Amino acid sequence: MGSVTYIDEHREFAEAFSELAGILDRACAGSLSDRKLAQRYTDCRQTLIGQHERSSVPGFVVQCVSLYRFVEFITLYHPDISQRRAFIARELGRPPAKRATARGIDIFDAPL
Repeated sequence: MGSVTYIDEHREFAEAFSELAGILDRACAGSLSDRKLAQRYTDCRQTLIGQHERSSVPGFVVQCVSLYRFVEFITLYHPDISQRRAFIARELGRPPAKRATARGIDIFDAPL
């Protein structure tokens, strides 16, 4: 029974990670008027940081508690849409182990 739970959690993590990529891409292009999109970001983020694989989540996802915070973050560092998309592709495209080492350990890694 424990392995079924692990498989379900892993599938849920993978689905949330995939959905998050699409949400971030839309946000990079300036699609912020959709309240449902902001809620989906929050839901995906909660799923990702609440899982055992939390250390493989990019640091900006942990730190950006809302889609609006993400947009503030990404536009501050990357004013051009193509740069924003390249950053997202690079960060989300890294193997999980690389994301964890690039991020290091932060206060969010403490057990819940």
